[in-house]
Amino acid sequence: MPNWEIVPGLLSIIKVLLLGRSLFPDQNWEQCERIMKLLNPERAIVETEKIAGYCLNPEHPQGKHKARVFQSAQT
Repeated sequence: MPNWEIVPGLLSIIKVLLLGRSLFPDQNWEQCERIMKLLNPERAIVETEKIAGYCLNPEHPQGKHKARVFQSAQT
């Protein structure tokens, strides 16, 4: 099993990418997970480019909004 503590917040990033949901606290994750169940989550692969080039890139046309959320969560 991977060590999710290597990259702080990695599990949250993966949830956002796979579920397409925001990190805002008013979201009901339990309800989202019941609706959208990922099969074999332990085998899920998220390419580094997807994280770095999309949702951590403040210059990306669509990903810049997620980048702002992640940046604000760090502080």
